[in-house]
Amino acid sequence: MLRILLMDEENLSIEELSAMFDLNTETVSALMEEKIDMNPEIAAKLGVALNSSHEVWLNMQESYTMAVQVQALHPCLFPEPEQKINTCQYVYMSA
Repeated sequence: MLRILLMDEENLSIEELSAMFDLNTETVSALMEEKIDMNPEIAAKLGVALNSSHEVWLNMQESYTMAVQVQALHPCLFPEPEQKINTCQYVYMSA
C-alpha cells in the first residue's frame, strides 16, 4: 500500500521518504519491500508525516498480517492468480 501510494503514485524515492518519516533508508526500504512489518514507532512517524492517525497504519498492518495467516491456512479463500479454481473446489468437496 505504501509503495503504491508514495513511491508509484507520488514518485518519491527511498531517500525522500526516509527524510519525510524521520527513519533511516534501510528501514524505509525494508518497509516498502514488505521485509518488515509496521510497528508502533513507524506508525507514529507515518501518522505525523502524513497527517493521519498512527492507528490507521497499525490497523492496516494487522489486517494484512491476518490475511496472510488465513491464506496460509486456507489458500482457497485467497487463491493466487495462477491457482486453479478446480483445485479449491476439490478441497472443499472432499472436506
